[in-house]
Amino acid sequence: ILSEYTCTGYSVSVLATGCPAQADFTTTPDTVVCEGEILNFTNTSTGATSYEWQLDGFTFATTTDATLSFGSQGTYAVSLIAYDGSSCYDTSIVTIDVDPASDAGLDDSLAFCNINDSIDLNTLVTGDPGGYWEETTSSGQFNSSSGVFDYSGLSPALYEFDYIVSGIGVCPNDTATMKVNINQQPSLTLNLGPTPINVTDSLYIDFTTSGLEPGAQFLWDFCDGNLMTLTSPFYY
Repeated sequence: ILSEYTCTGYSVSVLATGCPAQADFTTTPDTVVCEGEILNFTNTSTGATSYEWQLDGFTFATTTDATLSFGSQGTYAVSLIAYDGSSCYDTSIVTIDVDPASDAGLDDSLAFCNINDSIDLNTLVTGDPGGYWEETTSSGQFNSSSGVFDYSGLSPALYEFDYIVSGIGVCPNDTATMKVNINQQPSLTLNLGPTPINVTDSLYIDFTTSGLEPGAQFLWDFCDGNLMTLTSPFYY
């Protein structure tokens, strides 16, 4: 037709149906994350002059790029709306799946005297139930299945145990460390001389010790109202 007719004196108007703003973005580390993990959204849009980030329909940022963390598990929709500066805009949507984080609770520590006794370490757990135990030392008297530590007769030392709750999905394991310090039971042996004694005699009291911690304190009671805190008192 154009070869047969010549058009002169006319202008042609073209209606553009495509929007110059094209919204797009990338998500790191991934679209499946763990509770509390920070996501970085990098804007790769073209033809836009302003942006709006939305989480399930609610605006949380108007910057070019954005970051976000999720405090609870679930499925969320993150949207980027790219505006061209007039009445045109484009939207890109990504679905984020958040797995629940495991919680083994707080670290704890206890001290015991080396006597015939035991402790159920499960009573120290403040995190999620259903975890498992591992001993990081080698007492030979810990039942990892029950969590009971029998410390009777053990040498004075620090014994350590880990309570581990397995991670769900992409979430890592969480560990709480329990420390049990076994102290040596103190032992005192009195050395009295001379015995028997007269009421006019003085009595020098001596003793030998073992298993005392540094800074151990002493209290002597002579059953007559006199108390002494000296290591080796001389009593009249």
